[in-house]
Amino acid sequence: MKFRHNETGQIYNGEYEFRMAYSNISFPATLDQNALDHANVSIVIEVQPPECTLLQRIEYDGVQLRDNQWTEVWSIHNKFDDPTEQATWEAEVTQSQWNVVRDERDVLLKNTDYTDLPNTPITQECRNNFITYRQQLRDVTKQTDPFNITWPVIPLYEVLV
Repeated sequence: MKFRHNETGQIYNGEYEFRMAYSNISFPATLDQNALDHANVSIVIEVQPPECTLLQRIEYDGVQLRDNQWTEVWSIHNKFDDPTEQATWEAEVTQSQWNVVRDERDVLLKNTDYTDLPNTPITQECRNNFITYRQQLRDVTKQTDPFNITWPVIPLYEVLV
């Protein structure tokens, strides 16, 4: 719980900080409105910061009197002031995501390497399905959005009997 001194605007971040600021005053164990009035302080209504996108930042703007109660205020701003800086950041994030996509693709390819071995006991149709699947995995990087990849579905494994 936060408190605000009504004359100076001083904010006390918690009951301990408030009590230390008034260490010469003996307050009741549980602070009540009379004790707060005596110290000329008000309770500050704490508000969760708003959610924002990766291109935004949140700033704490202090407290404001709203509906006769002191309330925390937050604001959302653009993360970048310079469009060039934003474009550079976006390119770096996109490149990083492409690296994640390639890493996942490589794992999926490695997990199906055995289907290319000549002695793998699978049907020819199954082998052809895996050849197609593995090519689709290699083509994943031809998609335009690394944050919205459409992954191919792994084919069923059909054993020769």
